[in-house]
Amino acid sequence: MIDLHQHSVFSDGTDTVEELLKKNRQRGIRFMALTDHDTTEGCERLLKGGRLSKEGEAEIAFLTGIEFSTEDDGDTVHILVYDYAPGEEAVGALVARGQLFRRKRSERLLNHLKENFQIAFGEEQLKKIAASKNPNKPMLANFLIELGYAKTVGEAIETYLNVHYSDLKLSSREVIEGLNGADCLTVWAHPLGEKKEFSLERTEKRLNKFSEWGLRGLECWYSQYTAEECAALSGLARERGLLVTCGSDYHGKNKTVSLGQVCSDGAPVPYEAISLLSVCKRLHRI
Repeated sequence: MIDLHQHSVFSDGTDTVEELLKKNRQRGIRFMALTDHDTTEGCERLLKGGRLSKEGEAEIAFLTGIEFSTEDDGDTVHILVYDYAPGEEAVGALVARGQLFRRKRSERLLNHLKENFQIAFGEEQLKKIAASKNPNKPMLANFLIELGYAKTVGEAIETYLNVHYSDLKLSSREVIEGLNGADCLTVWAHPLGEKKEFSLERTEKRLNKFSEWGLRGLECWYSQYTAEECAALSGLARERGLLVTCGSDYHGKNKTVSLGQVCSDGAPVPYEAISLLSVCKRLHRI
């Protein structure tokens, strides 16, 4: 099995990287990537662990990854970056800016909660937000659950936190073009939108633009897309000579998505369909 889109506690997932690795082994996943939002810390931690498989266990081929939240024409667009070298300066510069924007967005969200819902977090919760390098909506959502304002992370985000601050995001263009000279691979994540809010026609038009900027690949197989939708996206990628990837977008308890689920129909994805793997220079065995 292949799953190249996963998140840990270093961004908005609920599993530690050690727990995530164990679950990948249990699911029979042989190719994995950790793609935390705006941080490479989880990948660095896994790589420092060296060969982590025990005697008798199958090795996992691990690919470095990161997911940047970007903005294009007023829409939130997520760009995945794969196969970067540890310490890659171009990636690090974008990480620093992305985390700065996240902290500023969290400040705005705290003000939004106070002004529009008269909700104020306690001292301990505020300390945790201030201490985080990478504050995110699921963190705030869980605090809202603690205070009794919602029962689930999804409910808390939809009811209280879905405010669009497009001026506090990296642009899609600067991430794609900015990493063109770096030794890594840029991929457009869930191009129909996480909840399929974009039509295939709208996606195709944006893809034309992204391809001109130097985009290398497309996440064609995704947990929320049908086999038919995955096939249509794969066709768009092939027409433009783009690499094909797959991912569940697993977040642990923060999302109802299973590891290895890369199609809503449960259709299996053959290794040869995921062309990104054929060009990667750094598949780490762990």
